[in-house]
Amino acid sequence: MFIYDEETRKHTLNGKHIVSVSQVIEPLYDFSGIDPEVLERKGELGDQFHEAIRLYFHDDLDFDSLDPDIIKPMSAFVHWWNDKFNILDTSIYQIEQPICNERLKYCGKPDLVTPFAIFDWKLRPFKGLTDILQLEGYKHILPPGKRDRWTVCFNIEGKMTMHRCRHPKAWGIFRKMLERYYRELEFSQLMENWKGLN
Repeated sequence: MFIYDEETRKHTLNGKHIVSVSQVIEPLYDFSGIDPEVLERKGELGDQFHEAIRLYFHDDLDFDSLDPDIIKPMSAFVHWWNDKFNILDTSIYQIEQPICNERLKYCGKPDLVTPFAIFDWKLRPFKGLTDILQLEGYKHILPPGKRDRWTVCFNIEGKMTMHRCRHPKAWGIFRKMLERYYRELEFSQLMENWKGLN
């Protein structure tokens, strides 16, 4: 049984801890130069933006309830989606649905999965270093299929850019990072056990 716990970030498969795509690529993020309060606010806005998109897809979004800082990007999202994909019935697609790769023991929650593409929304500029790996990780959780991988970025002013996320070395890098995570976890547990014996 697979359990995805977004609040604690402790996900399990058959009672054993598994890592998420975001946790695998975490070592590549560097927030050291950002004021903690600014970082917290950006995180809050990003969460609200994702939730607003989810509500929009479920026809349950109240624009009047939005934080003023995400009204422009959300309006840009709605305009972009209606212009490009209005004919799609999103009720049959996976919207922020947690899934896992049982063989490799990792999980993730792609923003939107359709038969032809995987989409990830960002309220920030594109970061190829991490975004390509994130989408590659999602690709290998899903059943086989020819899906484009897109990071769709918005800024506070409502500017939107789309980025196709492909690189021939991405899967190999992601696998190495996944292996590293579990090696370090095993080492940490070994040290904790040793300390408990002495």
